[in-house]
Amino acid sequence: MDLVASTPRIPEIGETILGTKLDEIPGGKGANQAVSARQAGGKTWMFGKIGRDSYGKYLKENLTKFDIDLEFLIEDEDEDTGTAVISVDEKGNNSIIVIPGANSKLSAGDIEKKQDNLNKFDMMLLQLEIPEETVLKAVDTAAENNIMVVLDPAPVFKLPESIYKKVDIITPNTTEAEQLTGIKVEDEESMNKAADYFLKRGVKIVILTLGSKGLFVKTKKESFTVPGLKVNAVDTTAAGDCFTGTFAAVYDGSNLKEAVEWANTGAAISTTKMGAQTSIPDKEEIKKFLENIKEDK
Repeated sequence: MDLVASTPRIPEIGETILGTKLDEIPGGKGANQAVSARQAGGKTWMFGKIGRDSYGKYLKENLTKFDIDLEFLIEDEDEDTGTAVISVDEKGNNSIIVIPGANSKLSAGDIEKKQDNLNKFDMMLLQLEIPEETVLKAVDTAAENNIMVVLDPAPVFKLPESIYKKVDIITPNTTEAEQLTGIKVEDEESMNKAADYFLKRGVKIVILTLGSKGLFVKTKKESFTVPGLKVNAVDTTAAGDCFTGTFAAVYDGSNLKEAVEWANTGAAISTTKMGAQTSIPDKEEIKKFLENIKEDK
């Protein structure tokens, strides 16, 4: 659950400022990505863990509203539902503190108990709000079942290099790419070097998200950039999640440029609305936005 404080600006260390309002909005990286994938037209299952509390109940009801299958959503009797405390300034910039709660209790054992039921999936979308051992087990299970793996390495922590040969697509932002590769991403040369780091270790597609500047995409055969879209941003909280979830729903293994364009558009639209899951556009909204762009050219 996201606790979102709207404020004129992000406070400095030791500073107290007045905010304008506080909202409770469904969030969480995995849930945001699941909603984004479903909104973009993908059949979606959510594998995660929530607390048996009011936030957990609310999040469960919200996912059901989006027609997301909750077969793999586990309730933990001992842990509270994960929360994020978010400050959003007048320009849409944010700072976020995540309290994992039940997310931190999603274990490799939970994956193992369900692994016989995972072979029906075409794609597994992962992020790092769950423990490292759980991420590694999920990736191993996907590889054993020939399931495509999309990894959003956030909140970032150093991963064992052996994981990359089992990851098909990785979607770091520049900060995450720097922490994973040791390469400061600031220009075209460094973007290529960071992308090559992942490609040399087995990743098939690298998508560096550049915020309002767009994207840099590289495979062993090609590389290209996608410019950012000009929108009136009010909250960037779920933009990265919206991008990754939308991409996962649209990408079919052969339409990389189209999927990236759709995901980039969905992420841009999400920044024009407050909140995480409340900001995520559906397929028709993305399609209409793209049509308007083409008409303006």
